[in-house]
Amino acid sequence: MTLRDRSAASMLRDLDGIEADVVAPAVDRAVRAFLAAVTESTDYGIRQAPNPQSLVAALTPGATRVWPLTVGTLSSWWEEFVSDHVVAAVRAAWRAGYGATSDGEETVSSLDNLDEYVARVSDRLVRGLVPPLPDAAMDLVRVAVTLAASFGWSNNELSARIAADLDWETDGAYWRSEYERLTTGIEAILDPLGPPGTPAREHARESDPNVAQLQAQRSRARLELDAEQTYWQTRAQRISRTESTAAYNAAGIAALADEDETEKVWIATEDARTRPSHAAADRQRVPITAPFEVGASALLMPGDPTGPAHETVNCRCTLIGASVLF
Repeated sequence: MTLRDRSAASMLRDLDGIEADVVAPAVDRAVRAFLAAVTESTDYGIRQAPNPQSLVAALTPGATRVWPLTVGTLSSWWEEFVSDHVVAAVRAAWRAGYGATSDGEETVSSLDNLDEYVARVSDRLVRGLVPPLPDAAMDLVRVAVTLAASFGWSNNELSARIAADLDWETDGAYWRSEYERLTTGIEAILDPLGPPGTPAREHARESDPNVAQLQAQRSRARLELDAEQTYWQTRAQRISRTESTAAYNAAGIAALADEDETEKVWIATEDARTRPSHAAADRQRVPITAPFEVGASALLMPGDPTGPAHETVNCRCTLIGASVLF
């Protein structure tokens, strides 16, 4: 195996580990907290109403009643949960990407880049998702209320329907328990070595054979769960993968610039889930400030937040400096 192949394989494993161990749990917590808040408030509003029919008019856009909830209220809640849970995880992903690309210390310039990057994360997750999570939740509530009014459901039946529509859980109990068991096993090895980003922890996550074995088993459990996920789990996974890749690679570019690299190379994950356009971009080499040509798009990096969704969402590719090729 060449130096390039070793470096690329290590970074792809590193990116996958950061997403699974740091960003995904944080996004999951944020989405769960958001769904619980919406469900609790909606249930309270239903209990105050005489019947579902009385709620229909209040759900009309522009209604002035405090309840039912507005998209604006839901957006403020989601923004709060993103700030509480996700921003720190994205920051950790950025620092992991910087450390994986550079042997040196973070510079004042690179940390400025990190702060600027993180400042845009909340806005992107609150207003940039398609469709926005608050809008999706509000639409489900509207549909359930409309159905309840049309078919004469009781308030209890309406509450149960909304709770089911906003439910996080799946029926994949076995694979979910396996995923959690394997994650606990990985954390039992890594946690004593320090928080994410600690050199000893990062070295073990990349090099410890026991961690590698547990990660491989967990990858299989996650694939099994993918087929059984609820809408909300699918959205959370999409967010965590996309944001992990974007932060990790943005940091990689910052690190390459700090080391005076002049060129970067696209590294694709080589498996059946990789987009054909990303597989075709594998090993493409461009100046560090120039975009890669990926399909019909120009992307500064894998997961480029300014790129089109069909080329960036769920991307698992990374980049390396061209000097590693020699």
